[in-house]
Amino acid sequence: MMELSEQKLQKVEIPGSCEFEIARLRPPNCELYLLKDLEPSSKLYYHFLPREKTWELVVIQVVHGSTDLDIKAVKKRIRIQLREWSPPSIISLVQLLETPGQVSPVYTELEADNSPYLSITHSWSQSEVLGVLGHPSSSGSFPKEGKIPWFLILFLILCFILQSGLEFFLPGEHWVVVLGVNRLNFYQGNYFSLLGGTFLHGGGVHLILNLLALHYLGGLCSRFYSSWKLLILYFFSACTGALASIAFLESTSVGASGAIFGLAGAGIAGIICHRAEMNPFFSFQHQKTLKGLWVLLALNAVLPFLVPRIDVWGHLGGFSGGILLGFFFSLERSFMRRSVSILCLICFTIALGSRAQFKSKEFILKLEAREREQRGVLDWMNTRLLPIERKIQVLLVHPVPRDPRLLGDRLGMLKSELGILKEQRPPKMIQTYLEILEEGLELSLSEDRTREKVENWNLKIEEFQKKLMETFGLKRKS
Repeated sequence: MMELSEQKLQKVEIPGSCEFEIARLRPPNCELYLLKDLEPSSKLYYHFLPREKTWELVVIQVVHGSTDLDIKAVKKRIRIQLREWSPPSIISLVQLLETPGQVSPVYTELEADNSPYLSITHSWSQSEVLGVLGHPSSSGSFPKEGKIPWFLILFLILCFILQSGLEFFLPGEHWVVVLGVNRLNFYQGNYFSLLGGTFLHGGGVHLILNLLALHYLGGLCSRFYSSWKLLILYFFSACTGALASIAFLESTSVGASGAIFGLAGAGIAGIICHRAEMNPFFSFQHQKTLKGLWVLLALNAVLPFLVPRIDVWGHLGGFSGGILLGFFFSLERSFMRRSVSILCLICFTIALGSRAQFKSKEFILKLEAREREQRGVLDWMNTRLLPIERKIQVLLVHPVPRDPRLLGDRLGMLKSELGILKEQRPPKMIQTYLEILEEGLELSLSEDRTREKVENWNLKIEEFQKKLMETFGLKRKS
């Protein structure tokens, strides 16, 4: 109950003017809001009072004629109107009951539906009460109701259905690589991948988590930005997140996480820029939301250590683009601050795009060097090493010749070939290959070779060939 009297009063008359009594119900600078017309003869108002570490919701019913206060209906309406917020747990109910002929206000503590409330009977006129109590706020201090971005949610679901269909009917194509965000697509001028990769997802769980975040953050941002600004924020953040992935990550990235983190950044910008215009209670609520968003960013910094596959650079790029563009949209009344925000936004985008372009070119040069290395290894194996290996295989399956001169000729010819190849300074793994071939040569010309030794050497060279091909990304033709 509100602390309107120091003791419980039962129909005790307390003299007082309308201004004095109602000032105790509604302190100065408290925004008043209209809750609901319960019936033609009554109106329901409410406002928020700060308490230590919490808030109190004061509901005032202005009644003409005797009537009961439907507390269940009041609480239900409060939950509906404040459904996007956390209504204060402390609710004080006051009924201003107009009774003609009442000499002075009478305070009575009543109870309905197991909830106490204070009834004040008085003889003040309605115009007098509303003149002192004040009219409901029309200054816009009550935050705009958040709207869920259903268009974006349905669009992402449709894209996931199309992605699943492509993977089912054309399983041989690597659609994530073809349409995803990576340096190869960016270097080749496939700029559609900047957005196309954000429409793809790594699975159903990935999609559901992003949709839940989009449902919440989209509703938050819609309180500060119009629908078209929200779309611009989403797609711009998706692009900056993709550029950050290209600039700092070599692998392919997919998912709408960059755009969603951009909405988180835009929400932070909106709260910071608009909190001075809010009712203190709603400003308090937004401050709690702001702390939650900062905690989200802190968790994002830790998650890559727990789940290495998470693209933290895409998240940071999307967040940075979203918060900068959010400040630009929110600082409409300050030309200087808005100019600084657009300058930072342009510099950030140019710097990110330049690094992405540089890293993409560097990535292509590495691919070309890798391709030259692969061709070199193939040349060594196909034209130089495999012929020698076949000769050694022939020697291993045939008996050792008894003619010393024939044995010496074979030994000298193969040793000279291996020596010439070593002098050409081949790659390290090719040198190891040559050493294994020398072991096979010595075994083939040895008097005490056994079938077990030959099988062990064959197994050794086969395993090394597999390792060599895996290292250089090569495959045998079927």
